[in-house]
Amino acid sequence: MPNYYFNILSDAERNAAPWFYAQDFNVSIEEAQRRLLLQGISSPLLEAIAGYLGEAVAAIYYENTDPNEFAIKVTTLNTVKAVPSKYVYHFKQQEFKNYSLPIYIQANSDKTHKQIFALQEKAWPEILKRYPDTQGIGFSPMTNTIHVSIYRKTPDETERQRIETELTELVGHLVVVEFIKNRITTL
Repeated sequence: MPNYYFNILSDAERNAAPWFYAQDFNVSIEEAQRRLLLQGISSPLLEAIAGYLGEAVAAIYYENTDPNEFAIKVTTLNTVKAVPSKYVYHFKQQEFKNYSLPIYIQANSDKTHKQIFALQEKAWPEILKRYPDTQGIGFSPMTNTIHVSIYRKTPDETERQRIETELTELVGHLVVVEFIKNRITTL
């Protein structure tokens, strides 16, 4: 494996990164190293996909959770017609000729990336006003949802579902609410 892609990491980080990845995603150290290398060399590919699809993109991300296949997933507007929905990119650089990466196009979003983030930003002050114990808000590209984390000492599922419905209506995009038992603190 070409090590020059890991030059930005210290020796300790370079040695630890595959181990942590392997633990997090239930793959071997060798598979973790392969996936980390693919992430490093595929950045221009992600940029090219985003440039080609333009405003139709809702999200582009690496699918790490499948232990049998590492892939790029692209969520687009549901009006995009991608046939076939799976492509396989073969790297052309000499030192990476043996590497390929599947790319899946999922045309299942009714909003673009910019629209989703604009809705999220617009709703943030009102979410904090209604729920001052909100610890964070973010977009999940894997589920095409906005996630809101709220601190609750004693989580209640009925309350969580009620808030989820309320915030989905407020934001104008599907919201997932998670109750967390500890506050997020910063130093």
